[in-house]
Amino acid sequence: MDPLTLQPGGAWSLRLLRAAYTGPAVQVRRSSDNALEDIAFDAHGHFDGGAFSAFVGSGDGFVHTWYDQSGNGRHAVQTNTARQPQIALN
Repeated sequence: MDPLTLQPGGAWSLRLLRAAYTGPAVQVRRSSDNALEDIAFDAHGHFDGGAFSAFVGSGDGFVHTWYDQSGNGRHAVQTNTARQPQIALN
């Protein structure tokens, strides 16, 4: 089973899906101190890897909240740190 439960009627992606959406892509938890920060999209509508790397530093980043871009507010939230999916940039 997926660590985040996605509900019907939502839109989740690490790319901007709707020009009308102005919120962040995900809320990331930093492994070093468990701090949370919203990571948005860059000017081209892609996940802002620079902001992610600056926040996470040499540690790991995990998805706490994946924001619904549909406007329906169906954000996928995982508060259990052991079940949060890890984000890795290549």
